[in-house]
Amino acid sequence: MLPLSIEEVNIETMNACTRRCTYCKFGLERKWQKKVMSEDVFEKILLDLKAIDYSGLIGPFVNNEPLLDKRITYFIKRISIVLPKAGSYLFTNGDLLDMALLRSLFEAGLRKIFISAHSDGRTGDFIEMLRHFGEKRVSLMKFTEVDKTEAFHNRGGSIKSDIVKQTLFPDEGCCLPFRQIVINPDGAVFLCCCDFYYDEAFDTVIRRSAVDIFLKNKKLNEIRERLARKTRRGLALCEHCSVPGYAPLLSLE
Repeated sequence: MLPLSIEEVNIETMNACTRRCTYCKFGLERKWQKKVMSEDVFEKILLDLKAIDYSGLIGPFVNNEPLLDKRITYFIKRISIVLPKAGSYLFTNGDLLDMALLRSLFEAGLRKIFISAHSDGRTGDFIEMLRHFGEKRVSLMKFTEVDKTEAFHNRGGSIKSDIVKQTLFPDEGCCLPFRQIVINPDGAVFLCCCDFYYDEAFDTVIRRSAVDIFLKNKKLNEIRERLARKTRRGLALCEHCSVPGYAPLLSLE
């Protein structure tokens, strides 16, 4: 089996978004119960990671819009205090972002923010943020200028929009479950960031350490064993997923 190494942790503190894009879960969602992670659960996750002196990537979001959570600056601050070696980052559509909020996030310890501009209306504001804080801290992508069929994947086959290319990638396994811990608002660890609906959820951090779940969960390791043989066949979430199996790790530099 491929080596296990926790390199990226994503924590969905609230499963909501400001938009309903047809190339995303929130534009094609099932009936969705709004969930909000308790601060106690968030703190527990940080302490689990502190126990191994975690120094990888950490983002308090998964597929949601993180700025909808009014506690986001507090969460970033807690990350910087409990896990000073970790690199905190956010992906946002920018709908709720202004210069004052961005400054407060950086002051709290945020390493980098990735802004995905879905329309031209606020592009000028985002360019000003980029100029003010610099490219090492602010990354801007204008979705109006990219080919969405290339920029988006079908996330385990859950996104059926014509905008998202449905062509399957070669049956090549996948590295995400070997390096990524993804946690939903209930504290459940699930397979990867492509599991929009938590269909492959495992144990909960309320009962066990997030690190122990990642390393020792039997069901999760059985899935890894299949993927390590460079095949997705027979895995309900994986076999129809168009996400490349060996995408490079995000860089905050």
